[in-house]
Amino acid sequence: RLVDSIRTLEGRLRFFEQACQKDPMSAYVRQHYARMLSRSKQFNLALGQIEEALKIDSEIRVLHHTKGVILSELALSTGSRDIARRRLVQSEDEFRHCLSLNNKDEYAYQTLASLYVDWARSSSDPLEVADYLAKAETVINDGLRQVRVREGLWLVSSQIQDILGNRSEYMKALQRAAAGPSVGVVPKYLLGRAYRKAGDPRNAVNILKPLVEANPDEFRACVELASAMKDLGEPYAK
Repeated sequence: RLVDSIRTLEGRLRFFEQACQKDPMSAYVRQHYARMLSRSKQFNLALGQIEEALKIDSEIRVLHHTKGVILSELALSTGSRDIARRRLVQSEDEFRHCLSLNNKDEYAYQTLASLYVDWARSSSDPLEVADYLAKAETVINDGLRQVRVREGLWLVSSQIQDILGNRSEYMKALQRAAAGPSVGVVPKYLLGRAYRKAGDPRNAVNILKPLVEANPDEFRACVELASAMKDLGEPYAK
């Protein structure tokens, strides 16, 4: 808040240049410099500062978080889709690296899932949208099994449902994605949930019941199936 109260970007730059001169071996000064630049939409300059921080100490997990966030901003703001896709992969690698250092890092799960959701929002291809929303839900599913603080993951999951509920072509793409015999759990879970949210519990049950029978430990699919059965008027005991 103190830094952001400096009115001009030039003033904030002077602040951090002086800080770097006073403590040139502090990775955290460079990290906060990068975060300020990112908030100011200076993403390439921010990337340069966080890379300098990682040169000082590449073992600090939060630095990789920050780099992943900056790369995600670059992916979503770059005009060229090919360059944006490279930034997307680089951002994903940073978040995956954070999870390799600590698989209970709720922030890494949330930011990786948000990256996929934001990429889906930026796409005009319904199949790509469905694919990346399924990737996001897979990350959320993994995170819910590992972390204690889950609110952020539930928030991202609700954003996915909002996207699917807004456009009929996304539902059609999801239907195609979930149709194959070797499809994983998540696309079918997403489709079943989308049916229930759209007021079609019968189709939701048809999708979710065999999924739960084959994967009884998939707790979110169990919850959706129970909710759809309740909507159909099935007895609570069942």
